[in-house]
Amino acid sequence: MKVVVIGAAGRTGRLVVGRALADGHRVIAVVRHPETMPVEHPDCVVVRGDVLKPETLVDPLAAAEAVFYLAAEPGRATSVTRSFGMAHVVDLVRDSGGTARVFAVSPSAIDVSASASLWRRLSVRMVIDKVLRNRFLDHERTEDELRNGGVSWTVVRVRGLIDGPAGRYRTEVGNHIAGERPVSRGDLADFLVKALTDPDLRDRVVSLSGD
Repeated sequence: MKVVVIGAAGRTGRLVVGRALADGHRVIAVVRHPETMPVEHPDCVVVRGDVLKPETLVDPLAAAEAVFYLAAEPGRATSVTRSFGMAHVVDLVRDSGGTARVFAVSPSAIDVSASASLWRRLSVRMVIDKVLRNRFLDHERTEDELRNGGVSWTVVRVRGLIDGPAGRYRTEVGNHIAGERPVSRGDLADFLVKALTDPDLRDRVVSLSGD
């Protein structure tokens, strides 16, 4: 499968690229600075691209069968990079007439299930409202752009990400998973690549948790 990884130079993006190549997929790694990602693999091409400059994404997305959208801006400052970038990606995929499924990763706290404990719901709302509101608004807009953009999609929600290799993790279709824990970036990369061949996850939200 021809896979495009946007944000491939990030900590999660690099793992997704490696995991996809290990499974035999052909990868186009889209990064802002190709010199920061030296990859020597016959099935991987590193290209320069910027989600805020859609003209740089036209060629990479033209023949994509799947797109992993992992663009991000560090820090807590107000940002619209993620959501504006997603709007561009969705427009390009849709208007190209392709059938690529677009994958995105969001914090589970943007939509805490009514099944979660009262303490979880109140604590999440307090943190978002007081500390991280602007960042979470961008995540919410990103999901809106994806889910209403006329393309096939899968959203993976996580409580938090920690550096670490793939190990054991749990998944649940929907926006709630009991005993939710942070998940390693290796686990996330493993799940994303496995999800490429799972048609039951099309147009679905999936919760992912460390075991």
